[in-house]
Amino acid sequence: MRLTCLSLLSLSLLPSCSLIITPPNREPSSPFVWQKSAEQTPVLVFSHGYHTGLSLPAASVREQLPQLCEGLTDEWLEFGWGDEGFYRSEKITPSLLFSALCYPTPGVVHVVTISPPLHQYYPYSPSQRLAFDREETQKIGEFLANSFQRDTDGKLIPLGSGRYGSSFFYRSKKSYYFPRSCNSWTARALQAGGLDIFAVTAPGLMRQLPK
Repeated sequence: MRLTCLSLLSLSLLPSCSLIITPPNREPSSPFVWQKSAEQTPVLVFSHGYHTGLSLPAASVREQLPQLCEGLTDEWLEFGWGDEGFYRSEKITPSLLFSALCYPTPGVVHVVTISPPLHQYYPYSPSQRLAFDREETQKIGEFLANSFQRDTDGKLIPLGSGRYGSSFFYRSKKSYYFPRSCNSWTARALQAGGLDIFAVTAPGLMRQLPK
């Protein structure tokens, strides 16, 4: 087990490794316009190097996550999930990587509120645009809602400001351990919407989406 962890750690420390990191786009993303009257709900999957997250209209998860949407003026929410120590740290160290890869650690959900246009918010982040019908969107919303830990009053448990913009961390009910990664979490969210997809790394996930 220790040798396996050390091997994974060594691989993770290779910043140019295309198996783990999705390189940024050379050109800015093209404009994305969503008509609110459309029958299908758009879901955008962004890759931020090691990590992936998904964005969808706040209105599409208002029923499942009213606490997040109450008083919200921004139109979109981005969700990400991962190891608390790794995700919240300003500096990634080998010890953080080793702990995240080799031991069950507390998980967190990262939520960002975003106003359009999304193509300007992450202009160089690789992304894929998907669309889901009402029932599929409902199931994605249920998966997202079930990712949060709640207190005795049924409220989400905030942990402080997020990594960028208007964002917050919340306690997750799931622990992080390899291969239950942030990217496999994103894949499971898409599975809830009916996609046949599985991934552990960001490049592995992004390669499957165009198919």
